[in-house]
Amino acid sequence: MKIKFLFLLFLLSGQLLAQNFPTDSRIAPTKQPLHLVHKMTMPTLNNENLLNAEMLRRGPGIAPKFAENIEVNITPANAGN
Repeated sequence: MKIKFLFLLFLLSGQLLAQNFPTDSRIAPTKQPLHLVHKMTMPTLNNENLLNAEMLRRGPGIAPKFAENIEVNITPANAGN
């Protein structure tokens, strides 16, 4: 019981210490407020058509489709700071 308590205390102390350190400046060096960040809207997809296509292709041994390709033109040159 004593070992379990010490282990739990060790885990919690690590979590508390990690929250007190400043964030790594390499992650977000500009740190803009969210309302200043340019928002981009992705093209819409017809979920009903995607569901119907998924149901037609399903069968034994066929994995469900994870994602759908959509054509976008977003690069660091035209959408990044």
